[in-house]
Amino acid sequence: MSSKPVVLVMCIGNSCRSQMAAGWLRHFGADRVEVLGAGSKPSRAVASRAVLVMDEVGIDIRGNVPVHHSAHAARKVDHAIVVCRESDDGCLESFGTARFHKLPVPDPGHVEGTEEEILQAHREVRDQLRDSMSRFLEGVLR
Repeated sequence: MSSKPVVLVMCIGNSCRSQMAAGWLRHFGADRVEVLGAGSKPSRAVASRAVLVMDEVGIDIRGNVPVHHSAHAARKVDHAIVVCRESDDGCLESFGTARFHKLPVPDPGHVEGTEEEILQAHREVRDQLRDSMSRFLEGVLR
């Protein structure tokens, strides 16, 4: 068992925002936290645009797999971060002892436009998550 705090990042589909946030947490806090990800209605795969924009900053999330939050129900989770704006509190019930942090960002998967406009929306969310995950680690793991 790890002595590191366990941080669970959640979003409904566990395919884009939570995957990017988990990537940043692993990047910034690999030696200080154990990072898990989950969703209440997990997608079949990590969003290809999320993989692409994280690759642009040198973080590889292509091997990640979306999972249902019940996959971590037996784990002691110290912090649960919810990154979606949509209300889906059903997954929170499974992690009652965790400290919850709502750090919502818009879903870039709903953006319409040219491919470049859609990628730009993903980049903006990626950068918002970079900043919020960095602040989270600074504030929680002093």
